[in-house]
Amino acid sequence: MNLLEPQRHAAANDYLAEVIAHLQNACTALSALRSDISAQTSDSLVALGERVSAWALACYLQQLGTYAEFVRAENVIVTDSNFGNAAPDIAAARKQCEQSLLPLLDRGIVPIVAGYSGADLQGRSTTLGRGGSDYSNHHWSGFRRK
Repeated sequence: MNLLEPQRHAAANDYLAEVIAHLQNACTALSALRSDISAQTSDSLVALGERVSAWALACYLQQLGTYAEFVRAENVIVTDSNFGNAAPDIAAARKQCEQSLLPLLDRGIVPIVAGYSGADLQGRSTTLGRGGSDYSNHHWSGFRRK
């Protein structure tokens, strides 16, 4: 049994091609530098697995008839720039949630956001520190319009 129906395979292949290209570019750059991987680079790569999982879940829910949409955590969870151990900026994240998630919810769409990661104010991928997944998965569960 396949996770996705055949008519969704092309979209899955396109998305996975983007992810693989990102990984290949990072590997090429790291190989050329011949140095240790920075925390910033590590964060951008580590977040890929969560992103792919959230994307696949959104696609699966859509084929089941659920109005769901994948939303990149980097577009919602705003953090500081402490790569590998980022802390959320609650005020900025709330503003992003209001702009990104509320319009989806207002249209009856379930936003699917990966946990564990976000982005700093410059848009660079970060991973949340210890307990970060708890924060990203549970803190926003009570999110409501003011």
